[in-house]
Amino acid sequence: MKNPLDNTIFNRLAPTRKKTGFTRLLSRRFGVTVLFLSVAGAEHEIWIDGVTAATQTTLNQPPPTPTNHPPKLHLKFSGTKHKIAEGDTVTIIATATDPDHNPVTLVATPLPDGASFDPSSGVFTWTPAKGSAEITPSVIITFKATDLPSNGSESLTTYQPVTMTVGVNQTPVFDTIPNPQNAAVGENLMLTVSASDADDDNLSFSISNKLPSGASFKNTGYVNGKWTGQLSWKPKLAQLNQSISLSFLVQDDYNNPAQASQDVKFNVTPQVITNDSIKSVIINQVSWNSTKSSLQAMGRVMFTRKYAIISGLSVTISNANTGAVIDTVNVDNNGNWKLTKSLDSGDVPCNISVVAGGPGGRTALRDVKRAPAGVCKN
Repeated sequence: MKNPLDNTIFNRLAPTRKKTGFTRLLSRRFGVTVLFLSVAGAEHEIWIDGVTAATQTTLNQPPPTPTNHPPKLHLKFSGTKHKIAEGDTVTIIATATDPDHNPVTLVATPLPDGASFDPSSGVFTWTPAKGSAEITPSVIITFKATDLPSNGSESLTTYQPVTMTVGVNQTPVFDTIPNPQNAAVGENLMLTVSASDADDDNLSFSISNKLPSGASFKNTGYVNGKWTGQLSWKPKLAQLNQSISLSFLVQDDYNNPAQASQDVKFNVTPQVITNDSIKSVIINQVSWNSTKSSLQAMGRVMFTRKYAIISGLSVTISNANTGAVIDTVNVDNNGNWKLTKSLDSGDVPCNISVVAGGPGGRTALRDVKRAPAGVCKN
């Protein structure tokens, strides 16, 4: 007998006799099923190899249904996102990628009056005409990306609606900035400016004129419901007594931005401190001018802090021996003082004392040069 495993799936024997059609299982041996089949009176004996049949069945399954994935749509805005003022132009660039590397078509619909869309570049532009804010204050534009699969699968579309609001751009408003400002030499000035916008636009600040040496300005973002910027400045000694004006600007982020400005004057002053900060008093020179019959003296007040001064500070010049007050003179912003006092020769002191900061303050003593010999009061 021939080994049934060597047979193909169907091993037919010659018909034996004619009968009406029927099928009968004859046997199962060596992993092979043997059937007796009668078709239209012709009888057949069929051998079926189970392994081969299973393999054949798998190979003959229909191919899987082609798959497709939706394209990815990206929108890039110029100017204010979703907001536009009459007469301004907004540009939106649509791009799409397909995970299956299929070609993609782009569509934007509906297009409002004055708008255009180029499907090849994906560029949408729109300039609302004057009066658009009253007629169509809000429009919805839907961007679509549709793929064109090459494997026979169904096309898929990705949608992204964009709501555009049309309005009249309003000007930002500065919060009040105290004016003028005092900036002390050697001290850090930190001035915060702030503003708001009725359209809820993003705001940014700048300074239109040149910043003074040592100064810087930066935007500090949205803080406590306000858009803010900050000026930092540490004036130098060379800037003492100068008056510097700065023009602060604020603008929104529309394509055609609205802008506001505010001017602020800065007076550079010495540091204002207390009497306790007086370090010493110096008498640079003191002499008697017999030609002009005047006592002349000059000197300086030193402080524990650099560039400091006491507002309204004065020094008292007295006869060091008798305590009689000769005069009181003011100290300038640089700490200098100067005395020119008309005196009779008989009233010229032999030496003087200079006191800063009131009674008990810092004191300096010095002899008077060219005092009248034998006449000066001791």
